[in-house]
Amino acid sequence: MTRLIPTSPARHRPDLLCTEKNSLLRVLLMGAGERNNALDGVRAIAIMVVIAHHAHAPFARGGFIGVDLFFVLSGYLISSILFKERDRDGTINVLRFLKRRAKRLWPPLLIMLAASALIVPMLWSDVPTLTVVLLAAFYLTDLFGKEVPIVGHTWSLSVEMQFYLIWPIVVFWLGPRIRTRALLLMFAAATLWRLGNGIYFQDFAQTAFRFDMRLSGLILGSAIAAGGFALRGRMAEMVGWASTALLLFLSVVLWQDAGLRAADH
Repeated sequence: MTRLIPTSPARHRPDLLCTEKNSLLRVLLMGAGERNNALDGVRAIAIMVVIAHHAHAPFARGGFIGVDLFFVLSGYLISSILFKERDRDGTINVLRFLKRRAKRLWPPLLIMLAASALIVPMLWSDVPTLTVVLLAAFYLTDLFGKEVPIVGHTWSLSVEMQFYLIWPIVVFWLGPRIRTRALLLMFAAATLWRLGNGIYFQDFAQTAFRFDMRLSGLILGSAIAAGGFALRGRMAEMVGWASTALLLFLSVVLWQDAGLRAADH
């Protein structure tokens, strides 16, 4: 039986030891392991449009699309790491993967929550501080959306952590031959599920925050990673500029009507 967590393949292979030692520093994968500056640029643009949207800038009423882009990037990057390990070792060390994710997410989150636990009771005595802090600490705020005061913005971290919990297992069972097709089918199903929820509830909060509502973007990024798409030279430059222009255009023209509007993400 194939084990999901190997004993220690790197112990017998120095090349794997070298790879494992540096993999955390090489989160953005590209060819020989160099940092992908193009993805860093996309991330920076997404951050700017989201900040402009939260600041209620008139030219960024559709800046919430930057959040969707973040999830696509996350699905792409995390799946690239997992596909590489699965194809190289024949398995995935789930505990090691989750430990690395926790080291990346927990320190700043816990510092913020500790500060909230001290400050919130002094400024907002009606807020159930312990409840909201625990919801954020255990990555459950996405289930309650805007109903969580003070730390409701941690909903996206909740989505990410829930993705981290299930995705290594999904990738383990997706063999290279069926991987891309299976992910595209999953993306279609997740998208229909999200659209169906939006049509039925007609409520932005019902379709904006929950993990299952954001799964479509994460799976799309994973499908791109599985497909191994690679653009180079002039074509890469053209697609890059066109994608940037489209992102900026959508951040200006998209909007949420009164029935689906959320005052803040």
